[in-house]
Amino acid sequence: VPSWAARPTDKKIPPPPFFTPTAQPSSGSPLYAGTEYDSVSFRSIPYGGLNAKKDTSRTGWIPKGSVLKLTGRIDHWFQVQLSPSQFGWVYDEALTPATSGESGIGKDGSPAVLLTGVDSARGDDGTIILNFKFDMPVPYVLNSSDSPAGVAVTFFGVDCAGVAETMKTTCGSTGGWCSCSEGARTLAAWAPPPAEIAGFDGSFDGSSFKLTLRNSASNPIKRIVIDPGHGAPKPTKGFADGTRNSAGVLEKDAVMAISKKLKEYLVSLGYEVFLTRDGNSADMMDLYNRIEYSDGINADMFVSVHANGDTNPGMRGLEVYWYEPQSRALAESIARKTAAATGGEPGGVFFASFAVIRQTRVPAVLVETGYMTNPAEGKMYSDPVFIDRTAAGLADGISDYIRKLSGR
Repeated sequence: VPSWAARPTDKKIPPPPFFTPTAQPSSGSPLYAGTEYDSVSFRSIPYGGLNAKKDTSRTGWIPKGSVLKLTGRIDHWFQVQLSPSQFGWVYDEALTPATSGESGIGKDGSPAVLLTGVDSARGDDGTIILNFKFDMPVPYVLNSSDSPAGVAVTFFGVDCAGVAETMKTTCGSTGGWCSCSEGARTLAAWAPPPAEIAGFDGSFDGSSFKLTLRNSASNPIKRIVIDPGHGAPKPTKGFADGTRNSAGVLEKDAVMAISKKLKEYLVSLGYEVFLTRDGNSADMMDLYNRIEYSDGINADMFVSVHANGDTNPGMRGLEVYWYEPQSRALAESIARKTAAATGGEPGGVFFASFAVIRQTRVPAVLVETGYMTNPAEGKMYSDPVFIDRTAAGLADGISDYIRKLSGR
């Protein structure tokens, strides 16, 4: 294990119990498990190492403290029953053995958690807040949509009969709706944004789940995090340097040059701009540290800057990736303006499950500014003019998106 991936701990603390390799549950002979981590993802299929650009299997989240019924296993993946009719797959290291007698399990052995209340509020800046109170945490799916614009959350294994009418009234007061299926024990809620979607967050704090939607009209984007890709001080499976062009220019250095110029342009436009690294950074070797940094300074936008590489030297062109639909308009604006600034073809805009854009609370994109492995395009990364034009195009795309978002 590389030193940066390990942290000191008290040797007296025993590791959590785990399932043996021979533990094989079935629907007729299930096992039960709890979650030991703050947030565990579940998938629609047992994950088989799909490329991030093709991975649509990541479905939702299981908060710490949930109790799950296990009904199947394939290698390291357990099938978990989320409700009487919903299932997902969780990696075994995230689960610890539990018993069917623990709270949160209904008479039929599937999850059954009480919804005890719902309340709503609007912040002084127009932010919508919905707070769902349960007697213990439950698995959920949370995502945005751009047609219709809004944010949807679904909770699994919920009995909400006692507060069903209050729940509907509360959700309706926000302009949204809530619906609970008692037989399926599934609670679905949808809330419209107070303006265009420009950031949302939803997570459990104990047994309460708070959904927050930002009002982009009265709380415009001001603080922007630029993430120059790669840049670890030591080589770690190619992570440190990224790719390179035929002249030996490293991706980590090229995107740092672009990011610093981008910061200059954005600051001149009146934005507060922060870089996740300035030179090599051991602190940012863990991709999630980059997101934690962005969240920690209350950023309003996150843009990760990269340069592409491929074994096929014919691959070329700008590519911009989004994960949440709320970020797609930003990706399209950046692709259009950057391609125009550099004289390239209109950039491609794609979905991808990259860590740095999947976990953010704000509009977030990952930009592959071109292919360093393409003979012609790669040479451009040694040209200061190309670096400057790329940064100018990125800044133009970002500012154009913000202007349209705020109605200016």
